[in-house]
Amino acid sequence: MLEKAVGETPLQCVEAWRATQSPAFAEVPLAYAGRLDPMASGKLLVLIGDECKQQENYHELDKAYDFSVLLGIGSDTHDVLGRLVIDSDCSLARQQAFATGAVRHVLGGASQKPAASATHSTNIQTISDLTEAGGQAAKKLHPSKSDAQRAVFSSPDLIRQLERIAAELVGPIELPYPHFSSKTVQGKPLHQWTLEGRLAEIDVPTKASTIYSLELTSVETMSRADVARAARHNIDLLPEVTEASKALGQDFRRKDVRADWAEISQNTFLGNFGPSATSLPDSYHIAYFHCIASSGTYMRSLAHLIGQTLGTEALAWSIHRTNIGTYDVATQRWTLEY
Repeated sequence: MLEKAVGETPLQCVEAWRATQSPAFAEVPLAYAGRLDPMASGKLLVLIGDECKQQENYHELDKAYDFSVLLGIGSDTHDVLGRLVIDSDCSLARQQAFATGAVRHVLGGASQKPAASATHSTNIQTISDLTEAGGQAAKKLHPSKSDAQRAVFSSPDLIRQLERIAAELVGPIELPYPHFSSKTVQGKPLHQWTLEGRLAEIDVPTKASTIYSLELTSVETMSRADVARAARHNIDLLPEVTEASKALGQDFRRKDVRADWAEISQNTFLGNFGPSATSLPDSYHIAYFHCIASSGTYMRSLAHLIGQTLGTEALAWSIHRTNIGTYDVATQRWTLEY
């Protein structure tokens, strides 16, 4: 079991480990079971020698993740490595109207997402407006924490909404594959269809999976400048892509993505709103979760869905895989761990 770092590809992680072994490993077949996105970190199961021929035995393993969701900013990759979109109206009134209906709609229930025009009010509190009130509530929710620790907890209304959303997402779920993923359609990965501008020609496939557990662990408030700085730092951890065969990807579109985050920091990002865009908030909320799910559950897609359910843009701020094995729902224990 290896620990992949943010910015590494699984292959780079495996080959870096090989380089630390004896020369006898130079010709030994190695394979990894279960992908991790470049922006994700954590456990990577490596098969050695003849075990590589048994890869199918490892395809359906359950996984656990600590992941976080940046609220109010989204991207076309559903993580920090994509071209950005922003939400200029992160009002709680709108989010409350969206929340229950959106979850049921995505999970196949009868409720439909209400019209956005029906959710606006002339007297709304935004998420940011409620942060100060959250400090007092945090003392009741987390009396053992110091003032500094409690400061990461935001509005009690936001916390309640996130906890409810997490509870409602537990169970069978069907999520679309991210447009920037290796899932193939007609023999071509989705990210290639996307980069070629041909997504409209295909039906984006979905993946049926099961979320066994989804728990909100904390909510942090981070300044807009610090958000942009941290995002650019993680993007720069990726090694430059120079292979001619990957030219279509334009080195993860890194130049444009970094420019987007710079504009977020400088409050000059126009993005999807054009010249009429309103001023960006001074800070953003990041919600932290622990998730146990069946194989193939994309945390990026889940982060995007959590934002949709709140009625705002969102992206996976961090993803760290903590467990790989077989999870028993009845006992809430891992019966097999690698």
